[in-house]
Parts: sequence; C-alpha cells; structure tokens
Amino acid sequence: MEKKNLHHAILRIIKLQEETLAVLSVQRMEKETLHHAMLRVIKLQEETLTVLRVLCEGEQIPIQKGGKLLTRQEVLDYLRISERTYVRKVNSGELKPMKMLGGDRFYLDDLIAAYKESKRRGRI
Repeated sequence: MEKKNLHHAILRIIKLQEETLAVLSVQRMEKETLHHAMLRVIKLQEETLTVLRVLCEGEQIPIQKGGKLLTRQEVLDYLRISERTYVRKVNSGELKPMKMLGGDRFYLDDLIAAYKESKRRGRI
C-alpha cells in the first residue's frame, strides 16, 4: 500500500472519530435526542470499520472530496427513488457509485452534481 493512501486513510479515520466525539458531546446532546445521537454514532463507527477493512484488504481508499458520504439506502431516500430505479440509473451510468466493502457509497456533492447535469440536459 502506498504511503500516501495510508496517510489519507488515517486522516479519514481521525475525522470520523472526531465526528463521533462531537455527536456525543454534552452540547450536542441538548440539541438532539439520545436515540438520534446513537444512530449517528453507529453510522460513523460503521464507516470507520469500512475504511479499516478496506485498508486490511490492501485496496485503495477513495479520496474524500468533501461533503457527506451516503450509503445506498440514503441515496434511495434522498432521491426518493425505488431500488429498481436505482439499479436502472447505475446500469445507465446516471449514478456512479464507489464500490466499497459494505456496499455502494456516494458523496452528496456528486449526487447534487448529477442532479444539476440531468436538469441541464432536460431529463428532469
């Protein structure tokens, strides 16, 4: 594994852990319900584990462009589409997921860009 990729993965894990701690902070807990905070912590820990598993497999870690990394289900909810429509959009190339251990992942920024491109082309 390249030193650059390892460095990037470690930085990403640090960021995920910082987010986890932020969710658990006392100030945040006043704004969120305990249930919502725990769901967010679980999500962050799952993403951390995904990064660590990818590292163990020796695969490349996608460079984070910024923005939120969404799971397949979050994409379905965000776009308000069915599983069948999702598969059709992936097969046609309209959606380009990152294939990662644990399932497809998308950056929110990429979904917004794809939406704008579809709108520009008159598809929406």
